[in-house]
Amino acid sequence: MIRKFVSRYFFRVYYGLIIIFCVLFLVGKLISLYYIPEWSPAISLLSAGLAIVATGKILLKGFNLKVAERRYSRKLIVLPPLHFEIRRRHPLTFQRIFVNAASFALVMTSLIGGVWYVGSHVLSAMAAQQYCIAQPSPMPLVSNDIPDPGLEAQNSPTPWQQMDTGKGNTAQFSSTVQGFQSKHALEITVSKYTSGFIGWAYPPKPGVAGETYQYADWYQATVPTRLLLEYTENGITSYKTLDGDISPSAGWRHYSLSFDLPGSVVADSIPISIMHVLAQEGQLSTDDMIFHLQTDAFVRPLISITFDDGFRGQYENALPLLCKYHIPATFYIVSDYILKGYADYMLPNMVSGLVQHGMEIGDHTVDHRDLNSLFPSQVSREIEQSKTDIEHHFGVHVLDFAPPYGDANDRVMQQVRPLYQSSRSTDVGLNTASSFDTYNIMCVTIDTQEGTSLGNIENWIDQAISAKAWLVLAFHQVDGPGQKFYDNSDPYNASPDFLEKILSYVATQRIQPVTINQGLSEVYQQI
Repeated sequence: MIRKFVSRYFFRVYYGLIIIFCVLFLVGKLISLYYIPEWSPAISLLSAGLAIVATGKILLKGFNLKVAERRYSRKLIVLPPLHFEIRRRHPLTFQRIFVNAASFALVMTSLIGGVWYVGSHVLSAMAAQQYCIAQPSPMPLVSNDIPDPGLEAQNSPTPWQQMDTGKGNTAQFSSTVQGFQSKHALEITVSKYTSGFIGWAYPPKPGVAGETYQYADWYQATVPTRLLLEYTENGITSYKTLDGDISPSAGWRHYSLSFDLPGSVVADSIPISIMHVLAQEGQLSTDDMIFHLQTDAFVRPLISITFDDGFRGQYENALPLLCKYHIPATFYIVSDYILKGYADYMLPNMVSGLVQHGMEIGDHTVDHRDLNSLFPSQVSREIEQSKTDIEHHFGVHVLDFAPPYGDANDRVMQQVRPLYQSSRSTDVGLNTASSFDTYNIMCVTIDTQEGTSLGNIENWIDQAISAKAWLVLAFHQVDGPGQKFYDNSDPYNASPDFLEKILSYVATQRIQPVTINQGLSEVYQQI
């Protein structure tokens, strides 16, 4: 009686629940694909586990049934449900051991095979190769009023002299230390300080009073340092501190400052020199010093193609086009979207493919949260953990950052600056030499709601060429006909055809394509 009740009702409920559970999984999968991609990793993991278990069970049932058919021949009567029979105790025989071992082997084979497939199977858009993009052509020489520090080490006549404007100081000077990008840098070590300024000096050059000048260098310092201007007017030599608190830096760090040259009569030519100096005990090294009259233009126009978020279409559709035209790009990825396998986003080895092709990987936080709305501890996790994860999994040094939604207030930027050399915003415009801000790199975002068209982008490129400015373009999805974001008419989607027309136009114009890191390396020599 009990057996009849269980057979009639319990298993009907049991199989009904299984059907409901499967339907819920299907609905969840559809929702994660189109609306809430955060659900996708968990649902995919559960569904993969169920599929592996179900496959193992089916194989086990089929194997047991075949054994039973062979053993009982035509005397076997199969009762529904198949697995609900009173289990009889059988003696431990060789046949029973063999059947159980074979069943266990089938289940484990399906499990291991499933794990291997998930771990190794990749939808690859391109055959494996390395560096399909072209390296930037050498930059034209930049005007510079500061002599090369390497002359001192080459035993050549050098204009560099040791300067100490105080008394009672003890300092050591060296020009043979390893520089930032050169073999030699200028180094000062002050072991005793009493007064004045200590640094490397060079003979003054003619300057125009009232004009705006630009100074830049790479430096390392154990203590705060200063930027000192020496100028002579009416036979009197004066010193002016342009920046009295340049922050210490354990590693090489870029510094730049623009200022108006003092003088009682505008347009007068006066002798000037500018020096990065110490005014306390400590150590300072400087390299790649640049000093020149400031202009709005760089020595040549630049353009950077950037992609946000790490959508899969960027790998499948954009990468082949970038390789076709040999144009580098910067991909700002959301680390959890990639590493946890969110729907619509690249797989980890696709990101590795970008690296192999010579693309730059930038950081776009852990999970794309609005940084301005978070506590400082939460901001730290978003920008530090993502950098750590990306560098660990992909073996790259992440230097450049882009905040979600292009928005980061001063509080957030205070946490960003020590970790990254730049931050790309969504402020619209060209980046010029006179107004360049490393932590607010302006761009033009591809957005059909804002009227982005091919003619509009070509006009921006033409302006950058004319002004010798740096244009940054920001893309998101790159889906074609039949793909999700194309069919949904997402305003941030750029079709492969649209992207190719832009890349083709770039390739035919006198403008240098660069990644953000490559562009900064060039810009740093001019600002």
